[in-house]
Amino acid sequence: MLARTFSTMTQDLLALGDWLHAAGCTHVAMASTGAYWRPVYNVLEGQFTLLVGNALHRSKETYLAVQYRRLATRRGKQRALVALGHAILVMV
Repeated sequence: MLARTFSTMTQDLLALGDWLHAAGCTHVAMASTGAYWRPVYNVLEGQFTLLVGNALHRSKETYLAVQYRRLATRRGKQRALVALGHAILVMV
């Protein structure tokens, strides 16, 4: 499984750490949006190399537009559209 959703409850964050270990992750990067990153950082600290990034400016691009461009370069435009359509259906 490539993607999973975890809540911010401590038990779920511990499960996130286990899942990342099982996937072989050694580094974890996260955006410092508000204070939302802090519980994740506190639970994963000491288990991984943690990177917290702060955007210098806000982009007007949507999440899906960025994902489309990333996927289109790797998989082609048609497969990128199918993947994004699937992602949207999964979100709903």
